[in-house]
Amino acid sequence: MPVQRREVLAARARIERLADDLLTDDVQRRGVELVKELLTRGDSPLYTPSPEGELERAVRHAHAGLLLH
Repeated sequence: MPVQRREVLAARARIERLADDLLTDDVQRRGVELVKELLTRGDSPLYTPSPEGELERAVRHAHAGLLLH
């Protein structure tokens, strides 16, 4: 499925930080589930045209879920 390239490029730095943090051992299960949904759901802002900044907000939300204890 094609991604929303413009949104991905706009959120690139945040996506890269999220990917880096996924490699650590100290992540929360809920955050991993949010990342999984972002990557696998066809209605995710990664794949579906959404308002500007929606993908970055979704990535920020998933990232926060990874790190909250």
